[in-house]
Amino acid sequence: MVNEVVKPGQIIIGGGSHGSIFGAKGALGINVSIPELARVTETGRYSIVVPETVEISLKGSLKEGVSIMDAAFSFLKQAGDVKRKSLEFYCPTLDQHEKEVLCSMACLSGAYTAFTVEEEGTPVLTMDLGAVEPMLMLPCGDRKDQKDAKIVPKTSKAGLELNAGQIGGYTGGTIEELRKAASMLDGQKLALGFRLSICPATSRDYIQAAEEGILTKFIDFGAQINAAGDHSVVIQGAGAMGHEERLVTTGLYTFAGSMGCDDAEVYTGSVETVMNASFAKQM
Repeated sequence: MVNEVVKPGQIIIGGGSHGSIFGAKGALGINVSIPELARVTETGRYSIVVPETVEISLKGSLKEGVSIMDAAFSFLKQAGDVKRKSLEFYCPTLDQHEKEVLCSMACLSGAYTAFTVEEEGTPVLTMDLGAVEPMLMLPCGDRKDQKDAKIVPKTSKAGLELNAGQIGGYTGGTIEELRKAASMLDGQKLALGFRLSICPATSRDYIQAAEEGILTKFIDFGAQINAAGDHSVVIQGAGAMGHEERLVTTGLYTFAGSMGCDDAEVYTGSVETVMNASFAKQM
């Protein structure tokens, strides 16, 4: 949808939870319930009361080893009550991929939608990207509790033993993120007993990563390559966690059972966090 379908000025109604990703392309992405999506599909119409718009300004540049996922998590910790509001991001130093990740993750706050703008207005929150540190989203209870999952500095979990890592979805499996992950492999070895799964986000990302030799590099490192797709929820099969195992993933779901057994612990972090874990078998 992002790469080939959505165009600026369009309105996209979806039944998922990350439709605001289209705001980075100048389109309006709106998440609705499945019954509402069926009604919109039948009638071609959707009515809303225009929500309040809140502007957030992101200045400066991210430090080496810090990603846009960390910045998005930092925003979520500072956001306050923005439920059902529209988030307007002024972020001139971010590239297109980073804007897409930011807009999509922003709606974990309960916001109605999010989008980026080219000119700064009057922000209610200003963030210094240079002050952002690596962050983690912690395991939570049931799926309904995901929106309330705690976000903490990565340093608070330093030394935590891990069994596996996963890089995938639009937060980790795009060609931009796969290139970043592959660039960290030189001179490194996969920690004994650590399982690393690579899940390109789309078929295009998969083919491009293969053509650039990235997948071969991961295979030589000892990682398993999964089929293209999000893989944020894996109930069984490749990538699923066993009893009491711990996983760090770029996926945005950490609820019990999201990645296999209910008693497995799932942590969300950036590509840098997952790759560093694969070298040391710990956070």
